[in-house]
Amino acid sequence: MTGKKLLLAFFKSHQRQSLQVLTLDILANCTVLLLPLVIAQTYALLFDFQSARGRLLEKAGLPWGHSFWQWIAILSGLILLKALLDLWRIRKRGELSESFLYQIRQRLFLHQLRMDIRQYEERGSGRYLLRFSGDLSSVQRYLMKGILQFAADIALIIMGLLLVLWLDWRLSSIVILSLAALSLIVRMLNRRIGVLEMQRRDQKSALLAFINLRLLNVASLKAFNRETPERQRFDKRAMKIKKLGFRYHRQAAWLETVIPLVLYGMLAMVFLCIYHWKQIGYIFDFDSVFAIVLLLVSWRSTFNRLLRIGLVWKKGNISLQKVARLLQQPIEPNLQKSEVSLTDEPLHATNLRLIFGEKILFDQLNFTLRSGETGFVEGETGAGKSALVKLLAGLYRPDAGALRFGDYDFSTVHPKSLRRQIAFVSNALPLYGRTVGEAIAYSPRHRQRAQRVFEQWQQLFPALQMIDFQTPLRESGRLSASQLQLIQWLRALLTKKPFLILDEPFRDLDKATAAMLWQQIPMQTAVLLLCANERASEVIDIQVDWQISLANFKKNCNRRQ
Repeated sequence: MTGKKLLLAFFKSHQRQSLQVLTLDILANCTVLLLPLVIAQTYALLFDFQSARGRLLEKAGLPWGHSFWQWIAILSGLILLKALLDLWRIRKRGELSESFLYQIRQRLFLHQLRMDIRQYEERGSGRYLLRFSGDLSSVQRYLMKGILQFAADIALIIMGLLLVLWLDWRLSSIVILSLAALSLIVRMLNRRIGVLEMQRRDQKSALLAFINLRLLNVASLKAFNRETPERQRFDKRAMKIKKLGFRYHRQAAWLETVIPLVLYGMLAMVFLCIYHWKQIGYIFDFDSVFAIVLLLVSWRSTFNRLLRIGLVWKKGNISLQKVARLLQQPIEPNLQKSEVSLTDEPLHATNLRLIFGEKILFDQLNFTLRSGETGFVEGETGAGKSALVKLLAGLYRPDAGALRFGDYDFSTVHPKSLRRQIAFVSNALPLYGRTVGEAIAYSPRHRQRAQRVFEQWQQLFPALQMIDFQTPLRESGRLSASQLQLIQWLRALLTKKPFLILDEPFRDLDKATAAMLWQQIPMQTAVLLLCANERASEVIDIQVDWQISLANFKKNCNRRQ
């Protein structure tokens, strides 16, 4: 889906709100155009002029054709109406833009949840909202100023030019030619500013990445006395941004200067032409000229927005295309498959092959795990145990072979059907949540049960007595490695799933704790142990039904074949 299609889809789903904003903008524009006319008419009556429009109104039978007090009442009502319309349209436009951002955020989050897990690990695109949240602000400005405000301003200018043409066709030619010249000048300046803004944007992103890397490794930086060279590198990058900023503001100053210069110059040209044409016998209506002058003066803020719109478009379109490209990333291929019941089905791995880059982790891997069995998979660090965990979780797809529950291949059923069968204890699937309670509770409605079981485990495992259900999960140094591993076990067992995958489950635990944990596993649960060596059997007495080593399923050559 492209950025254009995202916008069209949004406007289609919010037709009523969009039409409401457009209608309010047109009504507000009418008040902007009527104000100079009403002010000119009131001014004429104040000094006892009888304008041509006043005479026309009087001939039309309207009683307020030349009544000063009635025109004052009209002026007051128009001012109040303009204020109310401005209040309403700005509010509705803001609500429309927030609805657009809400829809974008919602689609991004849902899409990221469904993306292939390798997209996150290889490209880091899953962190889009964290790393590129500024793009959403650019997208919002693109909608607010680049589309909605631009449409309103263009309508105002067109209506204004028609009004000037109706008031005096000779003066309208001066206005049109001046606006054409101003547009060419501002377009050239906008192009230069746009290039500089993109360069500044890239340099700022690079500087943020530089700072982030240094802060993540601040302990090493200090330990190896790297403050001075890192500060010098920072200064070099910051100086580039500073110089680009100076160039940007020089061009922006020209832009800020040229708009009022041309607009006020246009007024001066109008006055000169009126003076010249009067000398050769042309007649001008006083209040028409006055209305045109007021109209041109009132246009300044409109032209400031309208003629600088190029930068808003460029930045907003780039950001919108980034969002669109992320939404084009492939999702898990079997998300559209139907959900099925896989209860009591054995787990089969048949001729599994998994490749990362140029490295073959394992090939022709086979095993079958049934209810109540315990299987043992041995593999040194880097052998592919964590990758196998992600294969069983349906996060990775094998490069060859198949995983099945009974007759159901993993690739033919919805991932939810698979994940209802398997619970995991693995650092490859870390804990998440603000507190210990959030990490182990499957959902808010299971919170009370989770808290009750957690309190029971505190009696079984002394390590958990030093924390509670509300302990912050991510607080640095608050939770030890053994406590984190115990919480992973509790999270897995609370789900009561028939298959339990244990990846280095006793790495940070003593023998007594490991033995107690093993006793918590229900009798009919199928257990798959993945360990770096036979340390699991050294920690506790485990009777396994079968044992394999990943080293036996590794190709001699680590190149793609």
